[in-house]
Amino acid sequence: MFLLVCFSEILTQVLGCNTDSLFEIVAETRFTKEHWFSEKTYWPLKLGKPFLLIVGAGSLSSLKMLGYKTFGDYIDESYDEQTSIPHKVQQVVLEMKRLKEFRDKNPIGFYEMYAKLEEIGKHNSEVFKKGHAYL
Repeated sequence: MFLLVCFSEILTQVLGCNTDSLFEIVAETRFTKEHWFSEKTYWPLKLGKPFLLIVGAGSLSSLKMLGYKTFGDYIDESYDEQTSIPHKVQQVVLEMKRLKEFRDKNPIGFYEMYAKLEEIGKHNSEVFKKGHAYL
């Protein structure tokens, strides 16, 4: 279920990694109380893509403190408070299923919502580029 995340634009071009998915599911290597973000998390921020993040509980709050926006108005982010990895993954899967069902039943409504997610993504990309100009 997890998506392969390429580590640079060069790898994306050379290996042809998927950059046209609607959502990224990011599973960080470290699942601790400390909120440590790697290139796995920064990839969708850089690209401005909506994402669900599997890492320590409360990590979305840490991203907000860095100036990023999350998608809680449109995506159920209650998974972020889950401290159990299996339960967090289960909640993320259920949310992805909900989003797929929404798209299948109401494509116009889904893509109207997705346009708002893209606005948030654009903000995140701008924040990323200001703070990580060297990447």
